[in-house]
Amino acid sequence: MARQSVLVMAILVLALAAQVCSCPALPSIPLITPTDTSSPTPVVHVDLPALPATGEPVLISGAISYTSPFFIHGLKDSFVLLEDQAGFIRRDREFEFPLVGQALGPVEVVGDDTLTYSLLLPAIPQGTFIDVDNDGEDDTGVQVFAVAYWSNTWGDPFLERRDGTGWSNAYASTVTDPNRDDEIKGGILVVWAPDDQQGFPTGFGEDGLLFTADDPVSPIPAGYNVVDLNQEPFDFHKEAQPRIDLHEGELAVNDYAGLSYEEAFDALFERMSRAWSLSRGLPVIRFWCDTTVSAPMMMAPV
Repeated sequence: MARQSVLVMAILVLALAAQVCSCPALPSIPLITPTDTSSPTPVVHVDLPALPATGEPVLISGAISYTSPFFIHGLKDSFVLLEDQAGFIRRDREFEFPLVGQALGPVEVVGDDTLTYSLLLPAIPQGTFIDVDNDGEDDTGVQVFAVAYWSNTWGDPFLERRDGTGWSNAYASTVTDPNRDDEIKGGILVVWAPDDQQGFPTGFGEDGLLFTADDPVSPIPAGYNVVDLNQEPFDFHKEAQPRIDLHEGELAVNDYAGLSYEEAFDALFERMSRAWSLSRGLPVIRFWCDTTVSAPMMMAPV
């Protein structure tokens, strides 16, 4: 019995050995020696939308220069506003800027006397439509804007009546005349037309006033237009990212250091009676101390 068991075991061992020998040889695998390689720096790709091929304005930017040392210290929550000019067109100093139409942009201090701003234009602005083509027909009209610097003092982040009404006469893309009730006399307007069937003034007319019956008029292209009031006739153009600097206007500092006391007083009185006349009953929208009277041994803010 023991011999039979040994014989069986021997047969099994031989069979297994024969099976192993009949297997095909494994292919040789070359040895790969690792080398030191630097990992590639990941690159973030951001797909930015292409600007319209037509040059349609989408972003306005510019500088705001100031001379008053008190300008940026007494203001809260400052920004630039796409300011609806319906108040000026109607000569309505009580005009309240519609909440739905208030497009705001940030400002940044870049030096001792300069701010910069940027303002994205809404695809379809929500300003006031006004017919200004003087053709005697009832047309849809256009929306007329200036870019103006504002500060929010009251309530939520948007302007309300207590913050100001009417139209801006300082730190704006327009230039106004304090001797003529802050009539716009130059600068830049941004005009939006719903179609190409609207008209817009190309000059101030014989009376020298904008948006009056004697203004010459021409068609204005649909969409946004940058209107340069300093050209004669006015220049209408489209530019995807126009630069429009804001004007300090009548709030610029007046230096009377080179005048005598009497001359300085007379110049200051003339300026104050012209710029801040209470007899005109105008609402005070924004006010900064902006004048200094100086003489030897004296420098006093007024």
